[in-house]
Amino acid sequence: EADVSTISVVNTIVFSNVHWDTGTGADVPSQIQCLFATTPPCDTVITATHADIEGGCSGCTDDGGNISANPQFLDPGTDNYHLGSGSPCVDAGLDTDAPAFDLDGVARHDTPSVGVVGVLTDIGCYELP
Repeated sequence: EADVSTISVVNTIVFSNVHWDTGTGADVPSQIQCLFATTPPCDTVITATHADIEGGCSGCTDDGGNISANPQFLDPGTDNYHLGSGSPCVDAGLDTDAPAFDLDGVARHDTPSVGVVGVLTDIGCYELP
């Protein structure tokens, strides 16, 4: 019997990822990649909720609130993954069990002029100030 792994992706941005294809020796665009390196291979159940996954969550269980859009990071070339004011991720997250503060210590808050009124959490690890 195969091992079963469960991965939950919540309030997360998965965008512009690649994986190394050992057969071709090239980077291949893929947002969520499960590599089966065990014998027997493991089964992986991936559930996505209020996530921004480029190209959608093919092979995932969609628990709602997911989008597939450019998150409009401020400057990913310099590792600045803060959201721009026009990001579709603003106020699109799930408030339940979300951390009260982002990685910069900014409190989660509603940005009614930009996102969805009444939703506090942005998708991603940084809240729009």
